[in-house]
Amino acid sequence: MKSSVRNTACTKPVGAISSPSADRFAQQSQKRGRWLPSPFSFGAGRLFGSVPHGGALSHPPLQVASLGSGSRGNATVVRADQITLLVDAGFSTREIVARLARLGVTLDEIDAVVLTHEHGDHLVGAGTLARRVGCPVLATQGTFKGGAKRLGRLDNTQVLRPGQSVRLSHVEIHPFTVPHDAEDPIALTLYCDGAHLGIFTDIGTPTDLTAYHLSRCNAALVEFNFDPQMLRDGPYPWPLKERIAGRHGHLANDEAARLLNQCGAQQLQWVAAAHCSQTNNTPQRVRDALDRCLPEQEALSRLLTDQDHGMPWMPVWATPPVP
Repeated sequence: MKSSVRNTACTKPVGAISSPSADRFAQQSQKRGRWLPSPFSFGAGRLFGSVPHGGALSHPPLQVASLGSGSRGNATVVRADQITLLVDAGFSTREIVARLARLGVTLDEIDAVVLTHEHGDHLVGAGTLARRVGCPVLATQGTFKGGAKRLGRLDNTQVLRPGQSVRLSHVEIHPFTVPHDAEDPIALTLYCDGAHLGIFTDIGTPTDLTAYHLSRCNAALVEFNFDPQMLRDGPYPWPLKERIAGRHGHLANDEAARLLNQCGAQQLQWVAAAHCSQTNNTPQRVRDALDRCLPEQEALSRLLTDQDHGMPWMPVWATPPVP
């Protein structure tokens, strides 16, 4: 089944996902609250779940988990039906194997690696992993060029063009340009059976294009990189501080929260704060920024990804049709 995606980066038959975690989330959907509890988050509240329209529990079209997010490495696993994607591979292959195991995933289940840009904390393990598994790597031409030395020889690649969607099995991947200091960086939305997931890290500055794509998402990982005061008063050299806070750097907490507020967050079931700096940020400052900017969004569940432990499996449901 996997060979069709690995060899051609195209479609393959659809089957039901085995998803005990999604069932557990759904069965707890009666509980309400803001911050999600998990072994890997700093929040306290409810486990998020949903009952799709029709009233019966079912498997979500998409599931997503983070292997870790921060300046020391980023990788996100996305599952839909019989396909498993790795978005970014910012850890060594050995570390990725260990982190996948915590989620009940083996390396040979990875059907494709999708890269957002060529910085080491998003790409360092991609080449070795792809050669070991025999899966395709998808990235922009600029990312392949800028990351060529780290990636090494790749036999199976597909060039992503911002603004042009590609389809892997039943998952539609839509890359779009973001202002980050890389060759041709992108953020992504992934769509399957009515469910939209957004992965918005290393996005530099909030743009109208980013806001548009975020407004269409049912769930999203959004960069909350730094607190301005902590960055200003922190130990980094001034040129690095200017790079981080600059237009092509990273998002501050309040910028990310305002971006969510600008989008209305009406369709969002949950949002995960990602790429949080361990030097220039704290979990509490992320919470405070979200709560200030989204005081009315009680139904929007929130959690924090962690550099060392990431985020456990979370479901992404399709938006029910308007009656």
